[in-house]
Order: sequence, then structure tokens, then C-alpha cells
Amino acid sequence: MRYAAIARVYAAALLELAVEQDQVAAVVADLQNLESVWAESPDFRRLLESPELSAAQKRRALERMLAQAESPLTLRFLLALMRRHREPLLGNILAMFRRLLDEREHRLRGHLVSARPLREGERARLEAALSRRTGATVLLETATDAQLLAGMVLHLADQTVDGSLRTRLSRLRDHLLTAPLGKE
Repeated sequence: MRYAAIARVYAAALLELAVEQDQVAAVVADLQNLESVWAESPDFRRLLESPELSAAQKRRALERMLAQAESPLTLRFLLALMRRHREPLLGNILAMFRRLLDEREHRLRGHLVSARPLREGERARLEAALSRRTGATVLLETATDAQLLAGMVLHLADQTVDGSLRTRLSRLRDHLLTAPLGKE
């Protein structure tokens, strides 16, 4: 919990600076690149988290990596993280930044699991319908799970809507097993 609170403070500060300096789009682009490197490169994570490397070595590595950055604010922010020894929280900070930006731009991200792949246009129609219902722009990631048998499960914000056949059959089974028997 403590790490989430710390990540939120750093992410909120970066977002506030990016808004003040009218560099939100540039910072977002830089952070997306950084996030993919963070996720895909254990070597990069080790480099930033290593207590054996000096701050100067880490700084040079970041400067090389961010030489083509869209905003100088991104590098300054990362260097501030290093000065405060918060590099291990970078993944959390990046996730929190995305979450705060989504809140600011009235965007909800969700995850939709269906029994079969969605047909062309179905995802867009679902996103549009959910956007109308929630008043926010809804962006869905989709996946398939044949074990659902039919239907889908939607995770959006803090809610889960399970419309899968597997769950319906499970509820019916539970109901039949616990239903009182009629008079004999």
C-alpha cells in the first residue's frame, strides 16, 4: 500500500508538470517507450535498480536511452527519481501515471474475455455502448477463453460482469442442489 501511495505522488507530480508545460502528449509518448523497455528488458531494470552502479553511470545510461525523447521533462523526472532512490518504483509510477491520465481524460480501460474471438466491429460497438452508459471513453483489451463455453466476462473499473455460460450453468447447478424439495 505504501508503494502505491508513493507511486501516486510521483505520477501526479509528473502529470501536473506535463500539463503546466503543455507537454502531455510528448511525455506520454516517452513513457510508453520507457514502459515497453521496462517490461521487456530485465537488463534495463537491473541497471536502474543496481546498488553497485553509481548514479553517474545510471544517469549516462538514461541519457543515452532518452536521447531521442520527445520531452526533456521525462529525463529530468527520471533523474529526480534516481536522486531519491525510487528507481525500483518506476513500473508502479508508470502504471499510476497512465491511471491518472485516464481519469483526467475521462477514459476507462477494461478487459473483455469471450468464449470465441469477437467478429469485426463487435469490440467497437461494445466500446461505444459502454462509453454511452458510463459517460467515459471505454477502451477494451480482448482475449478468448474456450472454457467459458459461450458469452463473455467484462472487467471494467472496479466492476465485473460475468455473462458466461459457464457461470450461468454453475449458478443453476448450485440452485438445483440447494433448492428445497417439494412435499411428498
